[in-house]
Amino acid sequence: MGPPFILKVYGPPGTGKTSYLLSRVQEALNSGQFQPEDIAFVAFTKAAANEAIARSRLIADAEFPWFRTIHSACFRLLGLHKGQVMDGKDWRAFGAQGGYDFSDEHHFIEELEIRESMLKTLGDSLRHFDQWRRNRMLGVDQGYKCFPRPRSVPWDLSLCRLFRSRLADYKAATSKVDFTDMIEMVLREELSPAPRMLVVDEGQDLSKLMWLVIDLWMQRTERVIYAGDEDQCLYQWLSAEPKVFLDRPCDEELVLGQSYRVPRAVHAFSQALIQRNKVRHPKIYRPTSDPGYLLRGCELTDLPIQEMAEVGTVFMLARNIRFLDSYTEVLKRLAIPYENLRGPSPFKGRAAKAYWVAHRLSKGHDVSIAELNEMIHIVSSKPWLHWGYKTELAGLAASSPGAKITLSMISGFTPATVDLFRHGRFEEALQLPKETVAYLSNVIKKWGPETLLKKPKTLVGSVHSVKGAEADNVILSPDMARASFRELLTDPEGERRVFYVGATRARRGLWLLNPSQPEHYTW
Repeated sequence: MGPPFILKVYGPPGTGKTSYLLSRVQEALNSGQFQPEDIAFVAFTKAAANEAIARSRLIADAEFPWFRTIHSACFRLLGLHKGQVMDGKDWRAFGAQGGYDFSDEHHFIEELEIRESMLKTLGDSLRHFDQWRRNRMLGVDQGYKCFPRPRSVPWDLSLCRLFRSRLADYKAATSKVDFTDMIEMVLREELSPAPRMLVVDEGQDLSKLMWLVIDLWMQRTERVIYAGDEDQCLYQWLSAEPKVFLDRPCDEELVLGQSYRVPRAVHAFSQALIQRNKVRHPKIYRPTSDPGYLLRGCELTDLPIQEMAEVGTVFMLARNIRFLDSYTEVLKRLAIPYENLRGPSPFKGRAAKAYWVAHRLSKGHDVSIAELNEMIHIVSSKPWLHWGYKTELAGLAASSPGAKITLSMISGFTPATVDLFRHGRFEEALQLPKETVAYLSNVIKKWGPETLLKKPKTLVGSVHSVKGAEADNVILSPDMARASFRELLTDPEGERRVFYVGATRARRGLWLLNPSQPEHYTW
């Protein structure tokens, strides 16, 4: 078999890259020469992989087993189960054993995806360094020489060596692997889904290590498509190098030049920003016909966020996770339904739905057994429930989830609980923070109880959390963590890409906030 035909596709924001890639998949299927299992579609982020999976169901009524993130594909090839992969519990146990503090769980094992995290502690920085240098295929000593030195924690080569040794010992003792181990193991064992057609999305965000996996999987392919946009590279912190994507050889190049998302005002701003970068492929990239709007010098407290939420979707974005609290505080005060993509929020877990169930019962309405079972998870057994009722209700929810029940029919509530609900004081029985209770109560007063069941149209998150997504209005903060700001001063191209991605999520309007601190990006 000769070398495969390689097509490289450049997809600037909103140009329909995924649609184009899936059209090529459909062409292959329609030819009769390919079956779904012959085609691998791999991406760096879960969002891109999920979008491809969802749309593949419109192409063929069949399973596409290799439409996955790269990490998920490696996970499957290795025959692992989730209990074998380092998760938050493992990192805490390792930290306790080695004397390291980790400020977040960093690895989201349920989604087989690595996300950006806050580097607050020595443990955070050592873990980040370990992932960074391995993705660059560097040893500890070599990586130490070129890794940006953290300034907020003690840092020397001996600490990095010790961390590597301790982590290796922990994983050996517990038979656990981390995300980078999965990539390395696939390479060592030369495991491949052996696709005849390979589509690689988000190529700009792959590290050198991941590209080696792609090279391995290409060995028996007939057709290969690399797709990406170096201007949208967000994962340089994990060793992604846009130049690696740009330099990949190919037989043909295609630029998708028409945006179906970005209006003229936002396009002009974003192009003036990104064209200052030198490491990029020149592209003819056109906006939509919509003029859109761009507002600079905005103060968060003066923005018409409620009006935006009433008529469309809103992204409230920041460069770093630590700045999201300022957004959530305003949204809580205004009683605007929101979801925090990089942190807890009432609409993200059980809180909003459970509060709706309790509120409905207190008003004398019925709920389903399944809905009551959801609420009961946040009700303290003592003194509000009879012994064993949670187990009994779980059984009923499994056998008759749609059966209706009213307050007077709930045998597991104590008389005190029934009294609370009848008098509208049900919040006392719910294990929810007072701040959450006040917020959900205000949401009901302002928008109605059914709002608690709807997906919020306002999303709060880092720029990384909305890559590939879009909203009618985007609010973008220029504030930067010190480490990000230092990176801006030493290597501005990477930080420009982050703000470029944030800006180009907007379908209608972009609202650029004033900085609230000295470390910020200058618009």
